[in-house]
Amino acid sequence: MQHFQTKLNADWCYKNRSERMNYVFSDSGLRSRYSKDAQGRVYSDGNSFFECAAAAWLANKPKETIVYWLYQAHIAKQAHFYWVLNPDKVHSCTLQELDITLSGKKMLNWSDVHDWQDALTLAIIFNDQAALANLMQYESRDFIHPKAEGTKLPFMHAYCDLLKGFFNPQANLKNLVQAVADTSQPDNIPNIKRSLVYNVMLPFADLMLAIVANNKERFSLTMQKAIKSHVTHFNDSVHDGLEIGWLSMPLCAVAAIAYRQCGFKPEPNPYFPDWLVYGDFDVNVPKPDIDIRPLSEQKLEAEPLNK
Repeated sequence: MQHFQTKLNADWCYKNRSERMNYVFSDSGLRSRYSKDAQGRVYSDGNSFFECAAAAWLANKPKETIVYWLYQAHIAKQAHFYWVLNPDKVHSCTLQELDITLSGKKMLNWSDVHDWQDALTLAIIFNDQAALANLMQYESRDFIHPKAEGTKLPFMHAYCDLLKGFFNPQANLKNLVQAVADTSQPDNIPNIKRSLVYNVMLPFADLMLAIVANNKERFSLTMQKAIKSHVTHFNDSVHDGLEIGWLSMPLCAVAAIAYRQCGFKPEPNPYFPDWLVYGDFDVNVPKPDIDIRPLSEQKLEAEPLNK
C-alpha cells in the first residue's frame, strides 16, 4: 500500500515546518511574552508541532524526530484542555525548554469536539493517564461556539458522549451507540460535514466497538475499511495538503488500544507507524496502561455505525 500523498517534496515540507517552529520558540521577544499569550495560542502551536511530526513521517525521518514533535503537540494540546477545563486552577508545562505557568480560563476557540478528540488520541498514544482523566471532564454542550455551526450538531454531542463512554465502566454503551446512529443519519448531517463524519469519525467509533467486543476479525476488517475511508476523505484537492491526513492519530490511537488491551496487531500501512502503536519509543512521561472498559464487560456486539 502506497501513501496517497506523493506530490509533495516531503523533505522540503519537513524543513519548512520545523525551521518555522524552531524560529518561533527561539525568538527572545516571543519567549518573553509567551506565558501571557499562551492560552490563546498554545493549541494552535500544538497543531504546528503536529504538522512537523506528520511531515517528518512523510519524509521518513528517524522515529526520534517524529516522536519529539508529536510529544510537543501532545504537551501543547493537553495544556490547552487543562486550562479550559479547570478555570482558575494553575497548570504548568514546558514547550521547547520554555516553562509556562498559567491559571485556567474557559474559552471556546480550539475547544470543539474535533479539537478534544485530537487531544484524546494523543493522550492514548502516549499512555498519559492524567491527561485522559482531565479530558473526561469535557462536555461538548458547554463549548458551543456561536460562529461555528458544527458545534451545535446533535451528532457531535452524541459522538463525544460515546467516546467518553468507552472509558467509563458505568456507561450504557447501547444507548450511547443508538444516539450516534440516530444523529448520524444523512438528514441530520450538513453536506459540508458528511465526509468527515462518515469517513473519519464513525470509522473511529466502529473500531472502538470492535475492541469492546474483543473481536479480532471484526477489528481487522473495520481497520481495512477505516484506512480506505481515511484515503477517501483526505486524498482530494481540498484535504490532501492537510497534515492530519498524512499521519492519522485516530487510527494510530485505536490501534494502540487494540494492541495493549486485546493483543490485536494492525497490518502495516503508510498512515501510522507500527512502533507508535506498540509503544516502542522513549519520552519522559509515565506509561500506565489505559483500558477502555474492564475486560469482563467487553461483550457489546453492536452493529457497525458506518454501514
